Amino acid sequence: MENLFNEISELDTTIDDLKATKKNIENSIKAAEKRRQLLAEKAVNEMQENGVLNTDECGYRWGVRHNPPKPIIVDDSKIPDKFWKVKREVDKSKINAACKLGESVDGVMLDNGSISLTKGAKK
Repeated sequence: MENLFNEISELDTTIDDLKATKKNIENSIKAAEKRRQLLAEKAVNEMQENGVLNTDECGYRWGVRHNPPKPIIVDDSKIPDKFWKVKREVDKSKINAACKLGESVDGVMLDNGSISLTKGAKK
């Protein structure tokens, strides 16, 4: 059994390390995207200042295009109801509470529960 617990502990450490790496990668992606956006804005400005609409550079055709205006939400509370999406979602915590009180809920069945391994600090 000791081997099982050792492997589980090692996997816990690996999972924590991978999660930290994932967070670092996500932060790096955000920084790269921000840098790219700033460089793209600079390129557009330079192209406009020089009266250039298209150019062939670095194996690509680069161009400046005018995008149509888009709405920017400044105050959600003033948006009329017809422009809202309502997401219908099952409230599992309410169903769980009702089942614990013995209430029968149509469309729901109870499983037999499960057994799981717990890990805590050694006393």
